[in-house]
Amino acid sequence: MTVSTLENVRAEVVLGSTFWRQRLLTPEELAKLAKNLGLGSFTATDITGLWKIGLLRADLVMSDEPIDFSGLSCQESINEDFKYIYCDFRRPENRPEGYGSLLQDHKDSALEGSLAFHPFRVYVLHHIKRTLKISISNMQYLRYQQGITNVIQCLQEHAQHWTSSVEFADRFDYWNQIVETAAVTEQITYRVVFRDAEPTPIGTPAADNFEHSLHAMLLTIGKSALQEMRSDLAFAAENLDENRSVHVLLRLMKWQERERLKGQLGCSMLFLAMAESIRRSSEQAFAEAWPEEDEIGPGTWIPNARKMLYGSERVFDAPKRVLRDYMAQLGLDFGIKVRCYVEGNTEFGALSHAVGSFDHIQLINLSGHVAEKRGKGLAFVESLEADKNLGIFSVVLLDGDLQDYLRILRKAADDERFHGRFFISDPDIECGNFSANELIETGIREYQKNSPNGINMALDSTKLFAEADTIKSNNDLSALFAKHGIGNLQKSESWGKALMDLAIMRPEFPAEDNRVGQKRSIVEAAELLIRMRDIKFSLSTSLERIDSHSGRVVSLAPKDN
Repeated sequence: MTVSTLENVRAEVVLGSTFWRQRLLTPEELAKLAKNLGLGSFTATDITGLWKIGLLRADLVMSDEPIDFSGLSCQESINEDFKYIYCDFRRPENRPEGYGSLLQDHKDSALEGSLAFHPFRVYVLHHIKRTLKISISNMQYLRYQQGITNVIQCLQEHAQHWTSSVEFADRFDYWNQIVETAAVTEQITYRVVFRDAEPTPIGTPAADNFEHSLHAMLLTIGKSALQEMRSDLAFAAENLDENRSVHVLLRLMKWQERERLKGQLGCSMLFLAMAESIRRSSEQAFAEAWPEEDEIGPGTWIPNARKMLYGSERVFDAPKRVLRDYMAQLGLDFGIKVRCYVEGNTEFGALSHAVGSFDHIQLINLSGHVAEKRGKGLAFVESLEADKNLGIFSVVLLDGDLQDYLRILRKAADDERFHGRFFISDPDIECGNFSANELIETGIREYQKNSPNGINMALDSTKLFAEADTIKSNNDLSALFAKHGIGNLQKSESWGKALMDLAIMRPEFPAEDNRVGQKRSIVEAAELLIRMRDIKFSLSTSLERIDSHSGRVVSLAPKDN
């Protein structure tokens, strides 16, 4: 990595961005942030001490007097309260004798009270805790009390060996560089990563001089080094909290909620945000998409697995409607996943009875809703098209005698203007789903329930069944009942409920019907509506389309390469 390019951009952002400087923290504030993020108890004195010995670089040093520290670069003054402004370019010093007791006599000074740190510096504090923590087993005292001294001695020797190595200074220098790379890229990614703004399309030219400088720096650092930084951040996040699926879910939350997260989970979110800042700025610099953060930690993804799980290969850029599939899989999506359009009150009553308790289903009666009556033309297709744009399945139940509707519906299916399924009852819901005897049987039962003092059905039922072969449509059924003095049988929600009760009890056509053994389409529709809660819309649209003749979904033909 070419450090000088990073140093130049660091100086540029410090001098050029008031907002970026406002993000910086005092030693006390950085110590408090570390505690809130589960990194242990650091004090302001600890922070200034780590800065003094070079393990923790500052992002801005302010003083009324000139400072003669090797590695501090004086900049033009940007603060009326301080005459001298410095950028901290120091490198940790290799100490063959180790770093033990180096802060024994350290105390705060006026100079150290002028230090300012970017919040990302907690990443360095994470490595302080991880590599220098002295701890023993919770059970050591109970198992062997005298062994405590031996364990402490071993840990002390390990710390001595680690801090005296050349690698110790090099690693802390590298961890500070990761922080600084993420911090300068945050200047152009903050609104996307931390405020949920829409990301800029990949490959968009640099908007200003700073972006030009930043892109040049990233190109100089190179893909390999940048990917290594991101990988290290992702592994650190995973080591703090292994619930990767929770990480994805939390990163889809609104930024106000993410900012409230505390403990090691909150720290994982910050490290992943650092990795995202580097990724998004690098994608612009190199004009190419890079793996997202959950792809670069431990483990590997098989091809297309992310699309199958999340509904999109790019999770954090995907439209919210696409991610509903992921929310539904976790049981967290309580929105509409399927709209079912029915032609009349009978169908509405039948399906309300069967699926009305499921929150993911919305039933729309085309005859009963004034706004939907206009659906006989373009408005109906526009409703279906709006469903598709929102990631909602459309299921349509129509009578076969509604030729205008059918022509429009099949044309919309051919044009792929909606996605889901349609069912055609020929000629209507009654005769398309039930035998004539079943319709008579249900009609008699409904008449007796609603007209207990009516005519004696025991005498007339035989005559009704004798003329069953005359029933070819619901109109024939009504005419037959009227002929025998039953005039109140009409298409209604209660009539639909009665028919659905029969269909639920006997899902297939009976023996006297030539469709014997086939499942009734009204039952098939109800089962599909329920099952659609667990079907991923985006995956379905990528693999299937509606056949405009049958109304069923069929596999998409493979595209020519």
